[in-house]
Formats: sequence, structure tokens, C-alpha cells
Amino acid sequence: MAKFTVVTTVKDEGPYFLEWLAYHHLIGFDHFHVSANNCSDHTDEILEILDRQGLIHYNDNTKREKGEAPDPQRRAYGRARRDKTVMKSKYVCIIDGDEFFNIHAGDGHLNDLFAATGEFDLISPTWRVFGSNGRINFEEGLQSEQFTRTAKPFFPPHFRFWGIKTMFKPAYTLHFGIHRPHLRLRFRRDEAGPLVWLNGSGDDVYQRFYQAHWSSSKETYGNKLVQVNHYMVRSAEAFLMKRMRGTANTANEDRINFDYFKMFDTNDVDDRTLTRHAPAIKELIATWFRDIPGLEHFYRAAVAAHKGRIAVARAELEAEHPEMARALGILDEQQAA
Repeated sequence: MAKFTVVTTVKDEGPYFLEWLAYHHLIGFDHFHVSANNCSDHTDEILEILDRQGLIHYNDNTKREKGEAPDPQRRAYGRARRDKTVMKSKYVCIIDGDEFFNIHAGDGHLNDLFAATGEFDLISPTWRVFGSNGRINFEEGLQSEQFTRTAKPFFPPHFRFWGIKTMFKPAYTLHFGIHRPHLRLRFRRDEAGPLVWLNGSGDDVYQRFYQAHWSSSKETYGNKLVQVNHYMVRSAEAFLMKRMRGTANTANEDRINFDYFKMFDTNDVDDRTLTRHAPAIKELIATWFRDIPGLEHFYRAAVAAHKGRIAVARAELEAEHPEMARALGILDEQQAA
């Protein structure tokens, strides 16, 4: 049975998913419950190949069954919680395809984190939101190497920069959530005694989170041992693709708008802590390309699909909303004239 499971949902993440999978595999996660819905960039073909190889468990999350949540993300979490392999794992970590569980302790692996913290029931590191690095064009390459500029850690411009993501023992949970699990009633009432719930510095934050809350505060923030790198916007062109793709956890289709880019394109300080894993990530992906038939083909097809859709979106934006194109850096003043 799996010891460390990741539960994730993706959509049109074909150019990025292999880096995400390779990284989390290398740091010690041994089971991946991956859901996808309505993909149009060959992500589903990539996931099917990886599933056949036993590298992930792929759940086609496109169709909603009776009684399931209407939004794809929560629907996927419900299915994951009904999966025996997930629920028998020692720990489950729920993170998105643009989030990386970045361990600072030791050599950056799960065993280094446990050596620093000891046994715990839940740990909730805080996001570090990474900006575009001033990059305009969508390009191949590791996100962790392309996007190394981020918001200041202790003085974010908005509380949404302090979202948490949680790794936890599944037996204590009533259902899975985007940022943290909802505990069984006796733990929400503190009847069974406090659980060991840590932040990213290994400090006790049980009282903050056992009943509610999805983000850190000034009192509970900490990232000395682990943080979650969140590549929310990537490059300006990649953001256009993200905007077309939409979001899986809300019916608000316009939530990912240009104000979203402006808010989260934060490039205040440099953080290259994840790049120490880049050589191993590249080597593992190269091994997969060599050994797994069809994988590189569909990865290349996904990159081409993104480039094609971005070209269309960019032309439409330049023609219909030149002020937004300028704000993204896609259209300069000379082109606008």
C-alpha cells in the first residue's frame, strides 16, 4: 500500500505535468491520484499513458454521477476519498498541478521533513506565490527555473497570498478540502484531544485550524521547513491559456481575469530553493521519454496545442482589448499605434 499519496486535479496542464510528477516522485511521494476533466491539449492522453505504466492512478472526472459535487475539483476529492489506496495511505497531500510541496529541511525530501518535525497528524505549509519574472512568451522548460521571483514572505499584498495546503492522516477526516481537510466531528470539538497540527516551520497551529480557516495569519505563518510554491500566473502568454481553461472550483467564470494577473504577478524577491532538484527532474523526465512509448509524442503535442491556442488568444486580445494586452506586456505602445 502507498505511504505518501498526492491527490490532485488538472486540466490542460500537458506542458507542465511531467515536471510536477517527477518532482513529487523524487521527494518521496509514492502514489498519485490524478483527476482531469474536459482536457483539450492532450493532457488526458499523457495521463492515460502514465496510468498504464503504474506511475499514477488516473480518474477521468469529466462526467458527474448522481449525488456528486457539481464542480470538478470537489467531485474529484470525493472520488479520491472513496479510493481504498488513498484512505489506507499513511499521509495524503492535496495540491494542485501548479503547486509544489517545497521542502527546505535537509536535502528536500519527505524523510528530511520528518527528521526535522517528528511524527505529526497534519502539516499545513503556506503558499509562496510566484510571478511571471517579467516573461511574456510561453516557453518549454521547468517552471521552477523560469519563475523564481515571488512575493515577500511576511508582508503579502492580500490575505489570499497566505493560503495553506495540507498533508494529513486521512483517518481523521470527514471529507477532503482544497486547502485543508475537514475533520471528523469529535476532533472539531476537541473531544479526542488535540491532534499534532504543524505549520511550515514545525510550530503548533492546531488551535488556528482544527475548526476552520484556509489561510495562515501573522501568528501562524512559517516556512522554515516547507512551503508550497504556487505558480499562479506563469508567463503572460501562459496566463492567457489559464484564463481560457477556467477554474475547477467555482461557477464564477470570470474569476481568473486581468485583475487576477495584476494581483498575483508578484516579483519582489528571488527564491530559487526548488531549483536544486532541477537536474534530477530533467533526468527522470528524459528516462520516461526514453522508456515509455508515446509519452514524449503527446507531451510535444500538448506544447504545440498551447502555442496554437495562445496565438489565437493573443491576436483576439490585441484586437479587442489592446489596453489589457499592454497591461500584460503583450502589446507595446508602438504596436498599439
